[in-house]
Amino acid sequence: MNYIKRRTGTSFERFVSSAMHTMPFIAITVIIANYGVMGWATAALLTKLLGNIETGYYIAWAVGIVASLGRGSLVFLPNFDPDKPDFSKRGELSAVVFTIAFIYEIIHLTIGNGVSGTVAFSLGILAVMGCVIEILAVGNIKMKHNSDIANDPERVQRYVNSMSGIANMEALEDQVRAAMRQEGQFFDSSDFERYLNLPKQAAPPSALPENTSGKKPENGQMDFSDFREYKAGNGQH
Repeated sequence: MNYIKRRTGTSFERFVSSAMHTMPFIAITVIIANYGVMGWATAALLTKLLGNIETGYYIAWAVGIVASLGRGSLVFLPNFDPDKPDFSKRGELSAVVFTIAFIYEIIHLTIGNGVSGTVAFSLGILAVMGCVIEILAVGNIKMKHNSDIANDPERVQRYVNSMSGIANMEALEDQVRAAMRQEGQFFDSSDFERYLNLPKQAAPPSALPENTSGKKPENGQMDFSDFREYKAGNGQH
């Protein structure tokens, strides 16, 4: 880069600058094309093996297409949310695991179809190349997300609040499960009322009028005179 700075404005600097802006699009195009070729090869080889099955053609192409789409989703999906980037290696591990699985699959498909091993070798190289590009792309995406968040205090606060909320919910779930596992005891939801902001329900109104006469029941019997007066005043239906 020091050489580029010294040669400011030269055609070489313009070429490097243009390549730096174009390379991500080239990488994305290569990844998509890689998925397409791997899915196509899988479907073509499976079609021949499933030729005796009535719906074998559709099964073969469905497997090829879904496998490619599933691979791309598992590799890049953990980093789709820019406000909560994934710091783990799930994307990179998915790329490696699916590459190994594809190589294993393509070797057996070529053997089963009596195709030369050179075909499996070529497709294996393609899969490894795609895996390396995927790993580099996922790493660049995570670095971009982290840089954007670090330079934006509001996004930092949203990230902290989001992760704190998730941690609190996981701790609460552990407490609830532990309370429900206690033998010989009923689960008491009142222990967790501090986590709930539910309005308290008022007691339902009594169907009978209150005793306004001040008379106390004698001999354990209730006085229904107030109820008779209430019923006479409102009329019988």
